[in-house]
Amino acid sequence: MVDLVGCGLLKYELQDICTTIDFLLVLHSHSRGVCYTTLYGKELTKTFTGYAGKIMDDRLQELLTITMEECGELIQACSKAIRCDDYYDNKKLIEEVGDVYCMILLLHKYDLISWGEVDERVEVKKEKLKKWSKLYE
Repeated sequence: MVDLVGCGLLKYELQDICTTIDFLLVLHSHSRGVCYTTLYGKELTKTFTGYAGKIMDDRLQELLTITMEECGELIQACSKAIRCDDYYDNKKLIEEVGDVYCMILLLHKYDLISWGEVDERVEVKKEKLKKWSKLYE
C-alpha cells in the first residue's frame, strides 16, 4: 500500500546552512509501524526519516484522538436513546454510528487494524454475548 501523505517544503540545517528542499513525501507501509520515506523515488537519509515519522505520528495521534471523541459521542447518543425511549429511527444515533464507522475505516486505511483481526475479534465477542447476554437467543 502506498499513501501520499504530504507535499511541501522541508527545511533542514546542514553545516549551519539552512536549505529548503521541495519534496514529495510518500509513505510505504507494509506492516504496522514501518514506514520508509522517499524523495522523488529515492530513499532519504535517516535525518529525513525522523521528519516523516513525525508526520505519521501526528496523523496517527489525530486519528486516535478523533476516534475517541466520536466513540464518546456515540456513548452519549446511546445513553440519550435509553433515557428518552428513542430506539428506532433515531437520527442522532445513526449519525454517531456513521461517524464511528468512518473512523474505523480510517483505522484500517492507516493500517492500525486489519479486517482479519477484527473479524476474529467479532467472533470472540459473539461467543461472549451468547454466554452472558440474551442478544443471541
